Amino acid sequence: MKFYADRDKILVLKFRNKSEKGMKDILGFFVGVLLAFSPFFFTVYVKSQVIKQGYKISALVKKIEELQDKKEILEAKLMTVENPKNLYAIAKKLGYENPSFDKVGFINPKR
Repeated sequence: MKFYADRDKILVLKFRNKSEKGMKDILGFFVGVLLAFSPFFFTVYVKSQVIKQGYKISALVKKIEELQDKKEILEAKLMTVENPKNLYAIAKKLGYENPSFDKVGFINPKR
């Protein structure tokens, strides 16, 4: 009986070692594949991040250019309002005239 029990233990150990060895082979294969393709995956990830940041930077550049254009327009309007000569020239273009005593009509309160 002892011989059969020992033989069964040996068979069980052999079977267990074979299944573990097969599992190690599969795990080793997957780890090897991951290690082999990890530089490729890393470069793809880095390139995608660089492209994403490039789009963000270009959007920010467009926004900055729009804000600079608005700032220049507002500065030009401010210069025309601050300078009385420019304001006078704009008023003349619009058809306004300076008041004079000849053109001013007085209202007679006695009428």
